[in-house]
Amino acid sequence: MALGFILGRAGWISVAEARVVNRITLTVFLPVFLFDVSSHTDIARFTLLPIATYLVVELAVFMVGFALAFYVMQREASESLLLGMTGVVANNAFYVLPIALVLYGAEGAQPFVAITTVDGLIGFSAIILALEFVRHGSLSWRVLGLGIIRSPIILALVAGIAFSASGLVLPQSLVTYISFNGAAAAPLALFALGVVLSETAFRADPVVALFVGIKVLVFPACVWAAFHLVSYEAADAPIYVLSAAGPSVAMALSLALLHDVRTDTIAQIMVWTGVFSLVSIVVLA
Repeated sequence: MALGFILGRAGWISVAEARVVNRITLTVFLPVFLFDVSSHTDIARFTLLPIATYLVVELAVFMVGFALAFYVMQREASESLLLGMTGVVANNAFYVLPIALVLYGAEGAQPFVAITTVDGLIGFSAIILALEFVRHGSLSWRVLGLGIIRSPIILALVAGIAFSASGLVLPQSLVTYISFNGAAAAPLALFALGVVLSETAFRADPVVALFVGIKVLVFPACVWAAFHLVSYEAADAPIYVLSAAGPSVAMALSLALLHDVRTDTIAQIMVWTGVFSLVSIVVLA
């Protein structure tokens, strides 16, 4: 991200070129990465109660965030959807999961894998289809089908989960291909984000402050309260709260670039949640 920022400020890479990098990432490298993650996920090992509780809270806070952005802040529908996304979807795959692997090991980090998989399969799919609905003004079966078919992210997640359930083993050549190309997803997405940030004017913005507060404070607090409400007190309960406290997912900015949605507010939210979540993650971890 720093490299993208420097090259953007130097005028070597433009936002238009960053959009191309971002499009390639979303259509090629990120689907490969998500297939890799989902194909190694054993859904049968997921615990239903904490995941369902997390998703219900996520949906509720997302709807509140969308309503505030759309009705109160008077933002366009597409941007409001992505702003709502920044308030609840954490950057687990690229940010929190590596920290969790160090702190808790592969077994202890399973809740992060579960949330990353479910968010990717349900959350990303719902947002992508909602953006298609806003673009077309309706969501007929044809639009719904095209939205799924044209979304490599959805297809990759479904294919990965199906492959995991099949019990098959990939040949070594494909394993090499997936690990090599999947590793490109994070640096390319962050590079594009850095270029966009290089042309973003940081200023006091109530929308930015609102959604940074929702992501760093409100959403983790709601997850914590919901777990106590349903009396889920297993050893992995704090890990779900830690997952909720992560910075906003970079996918929101990537989707904004892909769908020609304004990026200045979302980019600032990415930066400030990244900064302030360092404090919340240290406290919760």
